[in-house]
Amino acid sequence: MISLLLWYLCITLLGLLVFPLAYHLLPGLADRGYTLSRTLGLLLWGYLFWLLGSTGWVYNDRGGILLAAFLVVAASLLALRQGNRKEFRSWLADHRTLILSTEVLFLAAFCLMAFIRAANPEITATEKPMELAEYVLHRNKDWPRQKIMKTLEQRKTRRVYLSAPLPVHLLYWTVEVNDDGTLQFYPDIYDADTVLAKALGKNLAV
Repeated sequence: MISLLLWYLCITLLGLLVFPLAYHLLPGLADRGYTLSRTLGLLLWGYLFWLLGSTGWVYNDRGGILLAAFLVVAASLLALRQGNRKEFRSWLADHRTLILSTEVLFLAAFCLMAFIRAANPEITATEKPMELAEYVLHRNKDWPRQKIMKTLEQRKTRRVYLSAPLPVHLLYWTVEVNDDGTLQFYPDIYDADTVLAKALGKNLAV
């Protein structure tokens, strides 16, 4: 719950800070880019961080992320300073209904997607490769965080042998029994049931 709240506050704050830049760059839109300010902020932030990291100006760490965010916010504040601030404040006052409805819709969509993502049991991918690598290699004393970072920056496949076995359990169910005893079927997105049916020598139709 805390992570959900922090993500929402972070994205919302980023959108508010980047809106002056969107207001300056998108004068043809009726909302002056307010509904796109979060997306624009994340896009510019991520691209700038990738660009600085790819050219070797920053490391793939928290400092590089914060520097990229600072540059994006600085560009937005510069756009606000060079623009008509009186007109900007007047637009905010005249479009309070639009701003409020946008925030309500975004919050509802954000909570819905968070619920869907939390209910997804798949763990075959991750948005935090560094944290995953640290967890997997925490018993390998010769693999500290800095070594993991340098290895990831090389963008090459590296085989590492663990000092201790790490149990991994992957479960894939396309059918389960509900509390009332009825069967609940789910889409077979990996087409595993067909392979299983052939292995059993039977035809399975779902």
